[in-house]
Amino acid sequence: MPRFLAALVYVALASPCLEQNARPVHSNDQSYLIRILGFEVQPDGDMPGGWRGGPPGTIFVDDKIVHSGHWSARIERHVDSAAAFTSITNAIPMDFAGSSIEFRGFLRTQGVSEFAGLWMREDTNGRQIEFTNMYGRQLGGTTDWKEYSITLRISPVADQLYLGAQVSGSGRAWV
Repeated sequence: MPRFLAALVYVALASPCLEQNARPVHSNDQSYLIRILGFEVQPDGDMPGGWRGGPPGTIFVDDKIVHSGHWSARIERHVDSAAAFTSITNAIPMDFAGSSIEFRGFLRTQGVSEFAGLWMREDTNGRQIEFTNMYGRQLGGTTDWKEYSITLRISPVADQLYLGAQVSGSGRAWV
């Protein structure tokens, strides 16, 4: 695996319904990719720079509670928040090879009623072909910063990798 991809996976964070709004980054720009996945690109309003997600009003940039760097992404849901979950999403062209990809990220939670976690998915021609997330771990409640990882088998026909974090129910999670 190329060194930049290992760094990308280490720094980074699927919701099956929000990825179409993600803007793919160009993986040949390694330093930008590492900065964007580490939330070190200038925010776009409340949204971390280079990221997409929703529903609106549930994703924020936080400069007070961070694991490292200048910012973290904060997903904040209330009992009356729109939709059943919030997902923050990024997309990367599948211009690398291997048998699997590991995605690692640091998460912190506060009062999560259902679950929070990382997710990753591969598409080909706009169609989902592989997916994994942390649902089975049932990360909820209140937890301090901890590194988590998920692994996905790489499909040779995949052309796009989507990744991110999500919160279901109510509560807060920092990524």
